[in-house]
Parts: sequence; C-alpha cells; structure tokens
Amino acid sequence: MLQDDNTLLDGLMKYRVEDGEFIHSKVYDWENPTSKLDESNFIDSETVTMSIDCDTVWISYLLN
Repeated sequence: MLQDDNTLLDGLMKYRVEDGEFIHSKVYDWENPTSKLDESNFIDSETVTMSIDCDTVWISYLLN
C-alpha cells in the first residue's frame, strides 16, 4: 500500500528512536502520561513488530 510514495513501513519508522525501539507518540499524550516522547516503549515496539508480521503473512497469503 502506497500513499504519496510512502509505505506503511515508512510511516512506522517515523516513530523509531535511537535504541531501535519505538515511541508511543511524537506529541505529549495527556491521556497516557507515562509515555515519554524521548523514551522507547516495550508495548509500542511489540505492537509494531506484530503489525509487520501480520502484513508479511497477509502478503504471502495473497501471493500464493
């Protein structure tokens, strides 16, 4: 899936930080005060990993 020459992976990678993990948001989320803008989050990193895995399985299914 492409939008303006960007893929879903391009969008996800905008939330990757220096340690290779992912952040919850690029702006402060008052509903989730424990999420820090400059600190990776295990739950968010796992969610991204599962999303990529699901997309890979779906694409494999469509190609077969």
